Amino acid sequence: MTNIITGSDISTAAMHLFITLLILGSFGGFLSGMLGIGGAIVMIPLMLTIPPLLGLPTLDMKTVAGLSMIQVIFASISGVLRHRRHNFVDNRLLILLGSTMATGTFIGAFVSKYINNAMLMIIFGILALTAGIMMFLKPPGETTDQPAEAHINLPLTLIIGLIIGSVSGMVGAGGGFILIPIMIYVLRIPTRITIGTSLGVVMIGAIAGGIGKIATGQVMWLPALALILGAVPFAQLGATVSKKLPTRVLHILLIVIITATCIQIWWKILFTH
Repeated sequence: MTNIITGSDISTAAMHLFITLLILGSFGGFLSGMLGIGGAIVMIPLMLTIPPLLGLPTLDMKTVAGLSMIQVIFASISGVLRHRRHNFVDNRLLILLGSTMATGTFIGAFVSKYINNAMLMIIFGILALTAGIMMFLKPPGETTDQPAEAHINLPLTLIIGLIIGSVSGMVGAGGGFILIPIMIYVLRIPTRITIGTSLGVVMIGAIAGGIGKIATGQVMWLPALALILGAVPFAQLGATVSKKLPTRVLHILLIVIITATCIQIWWKILFTH
């Protein structure tokens, strides 16, 4: 990123960038709270493309990755707190998936050293495509929109957490958008509990990743502040809206986001060299 942003000299362009990131952070936070996704898969392309389109300083990929991680941390924490108040977070499921995905991510990051980059993206793309196709299936019957204690298939939950975590660790990308359809269609977790709990799983991974980004000096705190200020209140708003929307509407919104993400991934696989 250009050195236009400093603690002591904030230019007009930098202020405009701050406002732009505030708006983007609000949008990402709202999506996180409403749909249970971390938001990085949406925020990263937005932060890479929107500022230069507005004639603002360009953010490089390393800067964007650090900023996105911080945004996801605060958006997910804010959203999870609201979903917990609505009783839409299953603590046992959160611990099981969070721990196994973290373990899988570590394993995947290690194994990725020995796998070709193109093959890594294809593996990730296949998993993403499978998850995307699932969203077009008829969802399992839910007798109520009210919170309910989810029935947990322990062995299947552990296996799924390890697989998604491993693939995510291999390619260095979050697996939250893949986790949601698998929770709904394979683990048969009610939609609202899926949204609240998956956001908690994303939070665990983001905190771990954020510590690494901060420790290695990859976070620019003034732009990060803009994202945080937008993400925190709008994640709360998104979680509140999520509670009021019918599950059918939530499914449609998830289909749109996950399908767009799959298209983006396969576009990179097929046309980006």
